Amino acid sequence: MLDFLRDLPLNILRAFSETLEWALMSFVSHADIQTDDEGNIIRRPIWKTLLFLPVLLPIWIFKICLAIVMFPFAAFSFEGERRTRFLYGLPALVGILTTLVVSLVIFFSQETVTARYVTLMQTAMQAGDYKLASTLGGRLMSESTERKPELAYQYAMALARSGDAAKATSIIHSLAPEKTIGFAPAHHMRAVQASQTLGPSPTEEQLATLRWHLDNSGGTENEQILLLWANYYNRIGQPAPAINRMEQAAKLNPTHLITLAQMFKATGNDAGANRTLEYGKETFKRIVEKEPLNSQARISLALTLAQLSQLDEAEKVLQSGLKISKGPDIMRALSDFYLLKFDMTNAKPSGFRESFDYLDRAIRLDANYTPIYERLIRLYGMLKSDEERDEIIRLLEEMIVDGKNAATAHFTLGSILTLSGKSEDSLYHLQKAFVLSPNMPVVCNNLAWLLATTDATKLDEALQLSQQAVKAVPKSVNFHDTLGTILLLKGDNEGAILELEFGLDQRNSDKQLHAKLAKAYDAIGKKEIAKMHFEKSK
Repeated sequence: MLDFLRDLPLNILRAFSETLEWALMSFVSHADIQTDDEGNIIRRPIWKTLLFLPVLLPIWIFKICLAIVMFPFAAFSFEGERRTRFLYGLPALVGILTTLVVSLVIFFSQETVTARYVTLMQTAMQAGDYKLASTLGGRLMSESTERKPELAYQYAMALARSGDAAKATSIIHSLAPEKTIGFAPAHHMRAVQASQTLGPSPTEEQLATLRWHLDNSGGTENEQILLLWANYYNRIGQPAPAINRMEQAAKLNPTHLITLAQMFKATGNDAGANRTLEYGKETFKRIVEKEPLNSQARISLALTLAQLSQLDEAEKVLQSGLKISKGPDIMRALSDFYLLKFDMTNAKPSGFRESFDYLDRAIRLDANYTPIYERLIRLYGMLKSDEERDEIIRLLEEMIVDGKNAATAHFTLGSILTLSGKSEDSLYHLQKAFVLSPNMPVVCNNLAWLLATTDATKLDEALQLSQQAVKAVPKSVNFHDTLGTILLLKGDNEGAILELEFGLDQRNSDKQLHAKLAKAYDAIGKKEIAKMHFEKSK
């Protein structure tokens, strides 16, 4: 008891000095870290970090003195040679403690920098500044001694959104390799990519890759993963598990009920399709009644009603939504509805007034919707009455005057005038469309065709436009046909054959195509092949 009372003041002083030392070290090592204009963290050099040592020096001297003073009174005092050895070793002990303290300060300073980089990168991504986020992510990868997959994944997302897709893909591939289980979100990302690249006839290797990444992309509670599984099972011809996954996805998001009904119908289960649609109808009705401004639920209700052949009810639902809010999604949905009505009339010339009325309503709701113009061209080509054709022309001219998607209106007008043999007027409108929208591939293609077939002096200009269109849409058979025709007119028969044979299996009954190929093969001396194409052109 006497020893405790004797040492009490000294222990209090020691505790006070250690608390003060800890507070000073914490303040210095966790001081705010600044960033420059480019988002780079301004690191404190080590020599500046060590500047706090003189601040702590008086405390350490006080502690050393305290230890010396305590020797005569300590319960376990050293005597003789043992005390001498201890005193000689005291400087070394102080040096070791100093090194340990400095190492801890540097370590915590490094951790603070890493944490700060992470915070700044996340803040930049939330603000939509992906370029800054990718810069910070790059600094983070170089600063961190351990590359955590979560941070690397965030860095890859920032790179992708800032435009550096190649580097982002490289990181995602390293996080989710083909034969090793990696980071689940990265496997999810690769599963999305693998699903999007599946063609009409996917290979076993492609399907195996998709399956691998799906197996390692986490649980099946994620809506997108469930949809990917449904797509996978559909592609391998297993409708039952595909429907099962779609049912699970529909529980998370009722909008998938429409797709689920279509899947039931595709398997011949009409009862299941109708049951799903009726359930969807009641579900979406409740949502719309509760949330009248929920346009997604309103559109889903209209689609469900349309699937149930309740078209009048579907139109009323969309029209009432349009009265509440003229949002672009509702206007596009109602425009789509009128296109559906147009398609149901089969665009027969005898039903021109009804067909035209649907297209007129659709174009006034959404003048930027390309499928409307495609149907206008189709309807124009089926009409025989000049009066009815003129009505379509007046509608398009009205769109141009009102400035409503003038580029597409000019293009459509140019296309339908081509059908009427009015090449000069057609060329005028196609050129206007090109000036207003020079990057629209179909405009480039049609203008190239018209220039090449009406003015032999414009073949070079036509060739350039056609090549631009093919580059933009390399899988378009029609675009390749235009390019092949232009090359044939220029005398480049080998090049013409290459372009004209693109997609030949899809157009084998096209007599004009065979006539052009017959001419090209005859020009290069391949008489037998030319003869066979000539026979098919009759």
